[in-house]
Amino acid sequence: MKTKDKNSPKQIISSREDKFTFGKHQGQTVEYVLDDDPGYIVWLDEEKIVKFPDEIYQEAQQLDSESYDLRNGDFWGIDPYDFMDEPY
Repeated sequence: MKTKDKNSPKQIISSREDKFTFGKHQGQTVEYVLDDDPGYIVWLDEEKIVKFPDEIYQEAQQLDSESYDLRNGDFWGIDPYDFMDEPY
């Protein structure tokens, strides 16, 4: 009986048109997940669960970094509380 190496990735991605074969984005293309959830791609690659081409991984890192900034209040120098009527 042949066993899979625990250190080898579950999937190797070669293009944006490839579809995930497992996980929360199973059946979705890499292109879709890049737009919808780039942090998932970063996590999969860093955990060595999936191997992506460098350009896809780097784009996911950039997109995830930009969405992280928005999630954590970096609105390009705009304080969202300035637009509130009530004091916070």
